[in-house]
Amino acid sequence: MNEMPQLSILTPVFNSKPFITGCIENVLSEIKNTCDPDLIEHIICDGASTDGTVEIIQAYAADHPHIRFFSEKDTGQSNAMNKAIRHARGSVIGFLNVDDFYETGTLGLILKKINQANPLSLWMGNCQMWGEGDIKLSLNKPKAHNLYQLIAGYETSYNPSAYFYHKVLHDSIGDYDATDHYTMDLDFLIRAYGAASIFYSNETWGNFRFIPGAKTFEDAQRGSMFKRCDALRKKAFDKMPPLQQLIVKAYQLKMRIEKGVTRRINDFIKPLSKS
Repeated sequence: MNEMPQLSILTPVFNSKPFITGCIENVLSEIKNTCDPDLIEHIICDGASTDGTVEIIQAYAADHPHIRFFSEKDTGQSNAMNKAIRHARGSVIGFLNVDDFYETGTLGLILKKINQANPLSLWMGNCQMWGEGDIKLSLNKPKAHNLYQLIAGYETSYNPSAYFYHKVLHDSIGDYDATDHYTMDLDFLIRAYGAASIFYSNETWGNFRFIPGAKTFEDAQRGSMFKRCDALRKKAFDKMPPLQQLIVKAYQLKMRIEKGVTRRINDFIKPLSKS
């Protein structure tokens, strides 16, 4: 690379041979089609895979200087994420899990935003969820645009493929919780919302596979994920001063009213649609 990258894409991986080629090719396609290759690096943090993942990464890295990788044992995904952050040279970072992918043009768009915002920002877009057989499940459109809404339970981003942020944010809020292997993203967002300027764009940036066998899918099926998320929000709420707690409660009331109105409208429309 001829100059320091502005954007670092970080991918933690372990024994993911079926997905690693697609992940690398997705970033490579973004660079070829929409970006200056000198402005982006792709750091792949491998946890000492034994299934052929490392050999695929090595082959790509030999031909593409924007790829940097290391392979060593870690204690889980959060630990790998923290290692990747320390290796990142870009001022802005984004995490791309090995089985997820960016919407075309996303990285070029983020490069433009880097030069337009203050130095402590988090940008968030929409995320398309995909099920088995590449079936579209739903479009995640974050409604939590400030910390109070996030703690109140407004929908936030489901997946890091749809948000990017300044690396220096970690200097203020610390690393990802290496002991948390399931809800480390929400834990990070709660802390980030309290320290960064939040910008939301109603555009689809990320794509998230919600399929059997994936950690998030299995955790959601057990119902554990929702309990963990509620516990994180309650923990953050309990630390707030009384005035901020009142603001959160006001948003919770607003959300209940909006849901009630929507439910009544749907109840009214259903009989009409059948007639």
